[in-house]
Order: sequence, then structure tokens, then C-alpha cells
Amino acid sequence: MATLTEETVDLPTPGGPMRVHLYRPSGEPGAARFPGLVLYSEIYQQTPPIQRSALRFASEGFLVAVPEVFHEHEPPGTVLAYDGDGTDKGNRFKYDTAVATFDA
Repeated sequence: MATLTEETVDLPTPGGPMRVHLYRPSGEPGAARFPGLVLYSEIYQQTPPIQRSALRFASEGFLVAVPEVFHEHEPPGTVLAYDGDGTDKGNRFKYDTAVATFDA
């Protein structure tokens, strides 16, 4: 099994910083190149199932980026609960966020 590296970066956006979780095979940063994937999370943001999926892709040799897509609505690191309130909030954010924001 490959050793993996996890880190976060906060990218500046017009709507405020967007936290991106990065997963990749371990090694000297910049010493190796990996094919990349953007793993677009569900409405709850980076939940354990999303993290497990990212780790699995990374274990296969990919650099995986998981952006927190609701950065305009919640502070970095927010994970919505798998309950009625979390679902309502995530769905509200989904419809309140312009498609252009997701694309950007």
C-alpha cells in the first residue's frame, strides 16, 4: 500500500478563501508528477466517504483535490451533518450558489 500525503490549501477567490483538501502519493513535493483529479463533493462537503474516495484515488497514483464548494456560505473546514438540518442547509447553498461560481 502506498504512503499518502494529505494537506489543505486555502485558495483566494472573489467570494473568499476556498479550502481545498489535497491527497497524493508521498514523496518529495515537486519531485514527481501525478495525474490529477478534482473530486467534487456532495452537498455535505468533505465527509468521511468523500475523504475515503480521495484516499483511494491517491493510493492509485493520483493527486486528488477536494474543494469545499460552499466557501461563500461557511467558514473553511465546515462539514455539514448527514441529518435534516445539514441536508436542508446544503440544498439551500446548492441553489443559492450561481453556476458560474461552481465553474470558477
